[in-house]
Amino acid sequence: MKKDEKIDRLMEMCHKYHQLVWFARKDPEWLRDGHPSMPGMVEVLMNFKEEAKELTGENGDWAHGFNSGCLATLRLAISLMTSRGGGEDEFEEFPDLDT
Repeated sequence: MKKDEKIDRLMEMCHKYHQLVWFARKDPEWLRDGHPSMPGMVEVLMNFKEEAKELTGENGDWAHGFNSGCLATLRLAISLMTSRGGGEDEFEEFPDLDT
């Protein structure tokens, strides 16, 4: 696999975990009242059925923490692979969980 293909795959994974972290921060009631976030929430429910089920279950806090950790690590890996520098800044900023 070429470097660009690896970066593309990491970007896809980062998008997935970004969506899951975003979803976990939403109020489930918004699915019922037509909130502006509702279409995005439905998209996550459709695209990531098992992961969304975990987030809304009794171990939801653990799943949210896991997804947040994956997101931070993927962002670090992408940053390191696309950086022109030596990576010092990337390691200094890790874990950057701003979403």
